[in-house]
Amino acid sequence: MEASLEEGEEATEATKQLQARAEGLVEDHKQSMLNSIEELYQLTQQQAEKRGLQRELESAQKRLNALRENHPELQLTNG
Repeated sequence: MEASLEEGEEATEATKQLQARAEGLVEDHKQSMLNSIEELYQLTQQQAEKRGLQRELESAQKRLNALRENHPELQLTNG
């Protein structure tokens, strides 16, 4: 970030304005990074949940197939 002083402009005031601008940019960047981290965390949690549900579904499907194989009389009919 750069600033140049105009004739008669005070360096102290220009420095304060520049600092305030820089702090605002840093704060905006921080908030953006925090939002990205939160989104990544949520995505990671959802992916873990999906993997768990897939394992449960596979297990349930195997159990259902075993029951059908061992007890053909339990076959469901449509309608």
